[in-house]
Order: sequence, then C-alpha cells, then structure tokens
Amino acid sequence: MKIVTRKAAGGDPVPEGTYVFTLQELRGPDARDFTKDDGEEVHIDQSFLAIAKVAQGPSTGRVAMARFDVDGDFGWAFTTLAQACTGKRYDEGDPIETDQMVGRQFTATVQHRAGNDGRVYTDLRKIVPVAGTRPVATTAPKARASLAKAAKKSR
Repeated sequence: MKIVTRKAAGGDPVPEGTYVFTLQELRGPDARDFTKDDGEEVHIDQSFLAIAKVAQGPSTGRVAMARFDVDGDFGWAFTTLAQACTGKRYDEGDPIETDQMVGRQFTATVQHRAGNDGRVYTDLRKIVPVAGTRPVATTAPKARASLAKAAKKSR
C-alpha cells in the first residue's frame, strides 16, 4: 500500500473583495456550448479559463479561476483582461497575443455566485490595470483617435 499526502489545500474560494492578481495561466482556447436561462442555445468558438493568483495582501497565493469568452455577448470581458494585463488598447478585430498576458498583473473584484448546479462560482469583475499603470495606444488609428479625444475632454 502506498500512502500519499495531500499537498494542496482546495475548495475555498478567494474571499469577495478587490485584489491584485498575477495571471498564471490561460487554458484554451476551447469551443463551448451552453443554454441561457431563457432557453437560447449559445455556441462560443473561443473560450479561456483564466487562472490567477492573488499577489498582495492576506489572501496572497490563493487562486481564482474564471472563464472568459473571446466571442459572444461577453467578449468585451476578455478584451478588458487583455488590456489590463498588457497595458495596450485593443479595438474589435485587433489580434491579442495571449502569451503576453501570462505572468502580468491586474486588479479585479471577486464576486461569488451560486450556479444552477448548486456550486459556488467565482466571477472576476471590474478588471483594471494595477494602480499607477495605464493602457497605451496600439498602432490602430481608431485607438489613437479615441485616446486623443479622451485626453482633450480631461483638460
């Protein structure tokens, strides 16, 4: 008989609150299908599971996992994560190099919700760059124009 010791604690979600995270891994992209509460069938071509570790504070080292769809109604959330991690602005249709996101930090608010299956799920909300950093324009003309317009308004 071989005796093994469990080395990882698990099951306890990161407490609700706002944290600085380090993006440890993006698993995917994978296609997925699901049914909305209203019965509508949805197909997503590209979906990632983001694995992020709390980088500061009393919950340092705890891991949060959240799913981000690249396409579909919530594709904007993946773009927001990419912008927060890389410091670049992305317009619709711009390519996003996911390798540049891994290992980078971002700030997010953790919220928990009960799933239809009775399990507790972690949502990462209000994703922004770490304080003191700000996204920079890419070479896309639309991004430069929108930043210039925003800068004029703030003066």
